[in-house]
Parts: sequence; C-alpha cells; structure tokens
Amino acid sequence: MDGQTDRDSEQGLERAQEALSRANKELQAVRAFAAAIAHDFNNSIAAIAGWAEFALDGVDPQSPTAKALKQIAQEARRVVQLTRELAAFSRAASQEKQEVALEGDVPQLPDEEAVRNCFFQEDSSTEDLPY
Repeated sequence: MDGQTDRDSEQGLERAQEALSRANKELQAVRAFAAAIAHDFNNSIAAIAGWAEFALDGVDPQSPTAKALKQIAQEARRVVQLTRELAAFSRAASQEKQEVALEGDVPQLPDEEAVRNCFFQEDSSTEDLPY
C-alpha cells in the first residue's frame, strides 16, 4: 500500500470508531431512560395491583365489580412482567464483560498466618468481659 491508502484507511477506521462511540453513548442514554421508566412504572403498577387485591377482599366474588377487579389485577401482573423486561434491558449494559487492569489497584494482602493469628489467637484479655 502507498502512503495515501494508509492515511485513507486510518481515517476510515477513526470515523468508524467515532460512530461506534456515539452509538454506544446513545444506547447508554436509552438504557438509562428505560431504567427510569421501569422504576416509575413499577411504583405505579404496584400501587394499582395492591389496591385491586385489597378491593377484591371487600366485594362479593360473583359480582361484576369482582370481575373487573380481577381483570385489573391480571393486567397489573402482565405490566409487572413487562416492567421486569424493561429493567433487565436497562441493566444489560452493566452486565457486559469489561477488562479491568488491576496493577497498582489491589493492596498487598496479609499472608494466611497473619490472618489466622488475627482471628484465632487465644487472648486472655477477654476473660473479664461481662458477655
């Protein structure tokens, strides 16, 4: 390849990486919005389902009101499932695997003997405690 072709390839790669980065940011925004909607829906539908179940206890099970309340409760359960799916979509980004560099970030851990001595040594100073 000549120099011009190399530069063109590099520029094309940079444009593709920028487009991918923009798309990733947009997807993150959509997921955050989905999480907010799922949270609000969950709060509302929980109240609706709770009141429908509560109201069912106070009406004749054979009445038209009971039938309507059962339908409300059934639809509330369906919306709860949809809300769970929406919440799962919003969490999907955080569940994606990412490499993490740990060099310098993890403190030196004590050796096994030091841990054993810390937790299992006999200490006569606790004999006088009231508990």
